[in-house]
Amino acid sequence: MNKIFLYRNLNNLSEDKSSHGVYPVYGVVRPFKVAISLLFTLFFCQGLFANHTGVSFLKIPPSTSLNLPPSGGGIEYFWMNPAGAMSGGEKLEAIASYNLFFEDVKMSYAACSIPIQAGNFALSVTYLDSGDIFRTTDFSHTGDGSSFDAKSTEIKFGYSGKVRNFRFGFSLSNIIEEIDEESATGGSLAAGLLADVGNFNLSFSLKNFGWMTEMDEKSSDLPITLNFAAARKFGKVTPFASLSKVKDEDMIAEIGGIGEIFSALEIYGGFRNGYEEAGNFAGASLGARVRFGSLSFLIDNFFCGDLGNPLRISLKVNF
Repeated sequence: MNKIFLYRNLNNLSEDKSSHGVYPVYGVVRPFKVAISLLFTLFFCQGLFANHTGVSFLKIPPSTSLNLPPSGGGIEYFWMNPAGAMSGGEKLEAIASYNLFFEDVKMSYAACSIPIQAGNFALSVTYLDSGDIFRTTDFSHTGDGSSFDAKSTEIKFGYSGKVRNFRFGFSLSNIIEEIDEESATGGSLAAGLLADVGNFNLSFSLKNFGWMTEMDEKSSDLPITLNFAAARKFGKVTPFASLSKVKDEDMIAEIGGIGEIFSALEIYGGFRNGYEEAGNFAGASLGARVRFGSLSFLIDNFFCGDLGNPLRISLKVNF
């Protein structure tokens, strides 16, 4: 696969530049209606002032290739929905992930959730290194013998809380893009809601609502994303579905399931439609989670044909 084409897909900033704990359904649906209306408003308001969308590394899931349902919460869901970091407020959690993406592109991710008196404080760092990229010219698209490097970083702070069966969260990110000796910075906001209704888990989130500074006299909007996901538990099997809408891009649909083999082992799999844009490739996913006491080991492989098979490896610790 042409690495120059891959990088330009990875980033548009190229060098060319109740008292018993029973929460009735209407008590969950009503705040969802209000919050969803607000998040939709923010999504379409930014669209009114849209430039081209860049900073595509923000669309690449760091730990799992699919939006798994955040039943019970946990720091591994903080990237997908800031409300997912709420795990009961009783324990400190941390996760570290390594994503072997395509070609020499690698992605690292680390996050932790710290219980405080009124919820959870969360912190995460995402780092993507595109490796050496051959420089192109107007006369040669195969390179002129020289190369440059590109790096992307997101540092995110968040808070999550819980009211009965209703969880909420928000986060603030600082984003840094470095291409050769040039750089651009920006910031983004995210907000999310989770509701547990019987055996159903519902999730709604808005991510990447923000801005970037100019690079080479070109500015770009962040890939603001709306996501809705639902899951239903049937004994030891949980099917799930997810819909995501990235501004100026097609809808992304995911469907899959999680099965508990025994208490220490879960396997999951699913399929996602998509297109050749970083983080949104179509393909199938297969993964497993193994627990060893307070440790959890996750391995996730995403199969997307000629593009390759990104492998994600994660280690989670509960303190």
